Amino acid sequence: MGTLSKRKKSYLAIILGNTIFGFSFMASKIALSYTSPEVFLGIRFMVSFFILTCLAIFKVGKLNLKGKKLLPLLAIGICQPVVYFLAENYGIKSTSSSFSGMMIGIIPVVAYLLSIPVNKESFVPKKLVFAVISVVGVSILSLSERSEGGVTLFGVLCLCVAVFCGSMFNVLTRKYAEDFTPFERTYTMFFLAAVVFAVLGVAKLNGDVTLILPLFAKTEFLVALFYLSILSSVVAFFCLNYAAGGMTSQETASFANLTAVISVAAGVIFLKENFSIWHGVGILVTLLGIYMFNKSDKKSENNER
Repeated sequence: MGTLSKRKKSYLAIILGNTIFGFSFMASKIALSYTSPEVFLGIRFMVSFFILTCLAIFKVGKLNLKGKKLLPLLAIGICQPVVYFLAENYGIKSTSSSFSGMMIGIIPVVAYLLSIPVNKESFVPKKLVFAVISVVGVSILSLSERSEGGVTLFGVLCLCVAVFCGSMFNVLTRKYAEDFTPFERTYTMFFLAAVVFAVLGVAKLNGDVTLILPLFAKTEFLVALFYLSILSSVVAFFCLNYAAGGMTSQETASFANLTAVISVAAGVIFLKENFSIWHGVGILVTLLGIYMFNKSDKKSENNER
């Protein structure tokens, strides 16, 4: 019963985390209208790390790394968010939005394949088919968007790196779920992100950090910063790290494309963006792929019992 309870909590956590990520695109649009990506990411992750440090000081989060091998934690943090965010941003900048959306959408498939040699998870052909179906759904959603810009080789390479790092994050956080608490994994991730993006942000400002002060007088910017640094960073990534303790990496990765569905819904509801029949088809196909993938897991689980 306890295992079932943990599993249900893991499903709720992964759904909540990816739902929060879905709204993050809207918040990012707002924040990036005020400053550059490098500066904003520096502010975002510094705030996230400060919050996590406060939680650690007041013993809200369990943090005890004494005597533990830190290399796995560093590998997780380098994959996500450090390299993933850099590669994704440059990839999106150097390709069209529809192409980048389709590329990022294949993370569940790549994570599925990587989980087999790294985590020794089983290969079930029909599950791979369901993962591909969700990718098809995201591709339909991406092609339904108005897209500008061409596709460069540099952009494609950056997106390939982003896909690999996003997939490896899913695999590694599951592999080391028993060795480190969700809080320890989340804390290390944001320590690395805070250091790297703070340096990049300061470099972008030519060392004059006082240039960011006027940003904190903008209510819209502060709301976006609150959402992205607290909800989309601390809460969402903690949810993903928590879910890794009760689900396989294949299962956690299968929910990644839920983000695209939520993003479209958020744009239509809050930004009054257009909603076409193809958006509807893309959403249904994506959700079908996610549902069937996890339903097949439930069936095989019942058969084993």
